[in-house]
Amino acid sequence: MPNLFDELNATTLRVIRPTVIADLAFYKSSPFLASLRDQALPHAGGAAIQNTFIYNKTVGGPYFKGDTFDLTRQQLIDGDVFDMRYYEQNDTQYLEDIDVENRGPAKVFDIVTTHQEVMMMTMNENLAIELYRHGQAATLDTRTSSINGVAEAFNNGIDNSWEGNVFTTYGGQTRNGTVGTALNGIIYFFGDNVTGAAGPITYSQCLEQFLTAKGGNWVPTMAVGNKAVFAYVMERLQPQQRFNSGGEWTWGGDTWNLMGMRFMEDQYAPSSRFGVNDARTGNFLTSTFTSASSPTTGSNLPASTTITVGETLWFLNPKTFQLHISDSERFRFGWTGYKEVQNSTVVAGQLLVALNLLCQFPRANVQMYGINS
Repeated sequence: MPNLFDELNATTLRVIRPTVIADLAFYKSSPFLASLRDQALPHAGGAAIQNTFIYNKTVGGPYFKGDTFDLTRQQLIDGDVFDMRYYEQNDTQYLEDIDVENRGPAKVFDIVTTHQEVMMMTMNENLAIELYRHGQAATLDTRTSSINGVAEAFNNGIDNSWEGNVFTTYGGQTRNGTVGTALNGIIYFFGDNVTGAAGPITYSQCLEQFLTAKGGNWVPTMAVGNKAVFAYVMERLQPQQRFNSGGEWTWGGDTWNLMGMRFMEDQYAPSSRFGVNDARTGNFLTSTFTSASSPTTGSNLPASTTITVGETLWFLNPKTFQLHISDSERFRFGWTGYKEVQNSTVVAGQLLVALNLLCQFPRANVQMYGINS
């Protein structure tokens, strides 16, 4: 039988670094999620969240003296409804590990503390990905336990969102029916409107979509996308840069700005180059789909054609969103505590949250895709 240790390892202690490093390939940043959590609303109870909106106009106009008026009462107000959605992350431990072995002077790291930190990071990653998905029983996939994300919120009931789905309802209300276009968002395809291939991002297209979403005091203030979109825009801006003579030349910038709307890199924004289909936390890898048979002209989508999604870009107005999070101590990222299994020394506990996302004015936001350079 060979020796278990060589002499060096048998006589020399190991140096263990005093910190645990999180792999950045797994845990990335999401400014979209951060902005929503900064303005999150406490959900103090109730079976659902009702969002009330104005969708109609009163009747009237010019008249001659003595004319009779149209006294038909108009319904101006309606609402949509969102229920709370529930998320969990589990941690399982052995009592032998946490009560006997990982304790005392020999404990360099606390297993329980480290696992709970990873649970929170994993939960945040899951939610950051879910923001760009949907929470309906859609044609291509059913996600009725998930939050009602922006793929669904920014749809218009006619054109495909980046996942390929068309959402004819939002919050239980039918789009393009009684409430008209009040719940419609803006969708734009940057690619070839004949072949469905992805194409380059241009200033004129971005400006037009920004102005389409702009209305009164409602205006997108944040642009988000993955690393590839940032690179494509900067590659177009950089050749226009003028250098001063002398000193150190600076090549590149930290961000870009369009009409006061600042770009922020969201590493969980759907992407062809940097997206991932992760069995644990979700899918933000773009692919292809077949477009609707009668897309709107404004979407630039060809009809019934294979669409290459490529990279996505989002123009957002954070004021139009409401992220409702339960004010229950347990369901506001609360910890259930470890619960013992009856027939073993296994213990398990869960991190829990109850929440949902709703958009009060989808038209002030834009989802764009079909970008490859």
